[in-house]
Order: sequence, then structure tokens, then C-alpha cells
Amino acid sequence: MGMALVKKEEIQEHHVDWLYQADVFLFQQQGINSKASVHAYRHAIKCFIQFMEQEGITRPTPADVFAYEGHLRSRQYSDFTKSLYLHLLKRYFAFLERHIDLESGRTVKVYPDICKGLKITCKRPPRAPVRNSLTDRDVKRLRTHLRGLEGQGAARDLLMVELCLFNGLRDCEVARLRLQDIVIDDDKVRMYLWRKGRTARNSNDFVYLQPKLHKRLMSYVRKYRIKNYIFADVNHRSPRAEHLHPGTVSMVISRRMREAGVKRENTTPHSCRHWFATALLKKGTSVFDVQRSMGHSDLQSTLVYLHTKQLFEDNPCELALEY
Repeated sequence: MGMALVKKEEIQEHHVDWLYQADVFLFQQQGINSKASVHAYRHAIKCFIQFMEQEGITRPTPADVFAYEGHLRSRQYSDFTKSLYLHLLKRYFAFLERHIDLESGRTVKVYPDICKGLKITCKRPPRAPVRNSLTDRDVKRLRTHLRGLEGQGAARDLLMVELCLFNGLRDCEVARLRLQDIVIDDDKVRMYLWRKGRTARNSNDFVYLQPKLHKRLMSYVRKYRIKNYIFADVNHRSPRAEHLHPGTVSMVISRRMREAGVKRENTTPHSCRHWFATALLKKGTSVFDVQRSMGHSDLQSTLVYLHTKQLFEDNPCELALEY
């Protein structure tokens, strides 16, 4: 177990506003884009700051970092959470030692890197196989239930469900979908997406919309005079048009699944996305094409669906993704 070589006198002469520096650190990070990520990472650093306050620590040392690791273990945090918190702590103190002042552009040493050389990384557990708890019968039951209902709410909910089922969209991608994002290119229909964790849409990130689903979507747009966001928040009091919150999309799909009698264990709205990926693999689609359709930045996120190979052998496929 290594220890960082930091002089005690060097530490004692520093006085730091830890929370303010955490905000500066997050502001200057290139890979942290979404508000949810900023909130999660700020909470991770704040956990260490709260630990220092509880222990009466004003100038932490490498020994305090090891004590913090034990603190996380005693609080029974998951291996994934401990790994994230310790990894961010190392990046945070590396930033404090080589902080770049935005006004002068010079490198300023706010605090010595007390994590340098410390072996505090917690190994993440292997990713568990994805359990696709939605069956083809569940999908048919859900769609039949929504098609039997009337009104704008039912039509909207059916579209949200089918976009998740037949294009593998996340709830945030469904919520942010605009009319301008749907472009007809010759005989194909492109749907540009604002992916999870992105600050804006990417002109190279799109999926193809199936003709029948596109026809249903355009019928909904014309009937209810949609101008901007397809799933707008009609109850929003702001004068500018707002889209539904992703949590609202998830809640609506969950309610419709319960109404349709889809009560299988561990079934969530995200199961629609899992069903989409599994269905593509059943058809023999390349895992790289599935990765692009799902919007995974890491291929490992897509490879977890390959656990279904054994399921394919036990349960012959009767599914085709025709809408």
C-alpha cells in the first residue's frame, strides 16, 4: 500500500474553500455535460467534504484518504459507488495541484495532490447480464391495450411506447424529440436524437423511423397541431414551450404497462429498450449496428445483451421487427 510523499508543512499553509473548488473543478471538466452528471459528481465530492467536517479535518492528508475509504465501506456503499467516489476524489486533488486560473491562464497550486501514489481504487463489479423481462406477448398486450383507448393522451402514450420498442429510445430521448428532428431523406425517414449525457443534438446521431410508425407520428402531429416538441408539457406555465420531463415519460409508460396487465418481475419502461436490442440480436443484426442504434458509447454496454444467445437456443425466435 503506497503513501503519497506530501510534506506536512506544505499542507498546513493552505486554506481551501473545498466546495467552491469542487464547483470550479466540475466546470472545467470536459466529459461532464449533463445536469444529472454534474449533480451526481458534486454529491460524490461533497461526501468527502462532509466526512472532513465530521472528523474535524481542515487540511486532509493521505492518511485521511484511507480513513475515508474505510468510511465508505462502513456505510455499505455499493462497489460501483465506492469506485466512482474514490476515482473522482483522485481527479479532484490532481486538479487542485495543477489548477489553471481562467483569468490569467497560469497554473496555480491550490492544494497538494494527497492522492498521488495511493492505491485506493475500488474495482468495479462485473456488469450483470441484462434481463429482458418483456416478452413478445407482453409487447402485443401493451400495444393492443393502448390502441383500444381514445383521446390525445392515449395516442401520445402509444407513440412513446412504440418509439421505445421499435427504435430503442430512452425516456430522455423521447421527451426531447422535436418535429424538426424528423427529416425525410429520399425513401427513408431520419430521426435525429439528443442522446443521454449530451449537451445538444449531434448531426451524425440518428436512427431510421419505420414508415408505418412515421405515418402514425405525422397523423398525431397534424391532428393535435404540434409545432415544436412532439411530447410537449401542456400544463407548463412558462410562456415558452417545454417538453415533458423524462421522469414523466417513464411514469406514463409504467402506468400503461400496469393497466395492460404487464406485471412481470423487474419490468420497467427501460425494458422496452432491452426488448428492442434483444429483438435485433435475434434477427442476426451485427452487435456494432446494435451499438449504434442504442446510442452506446462503449461496446461493452451492448455486449451484455449477448447473454440471450442461450435463450435463443431454448426459445426459437418468432419475432420480426416489422411494425
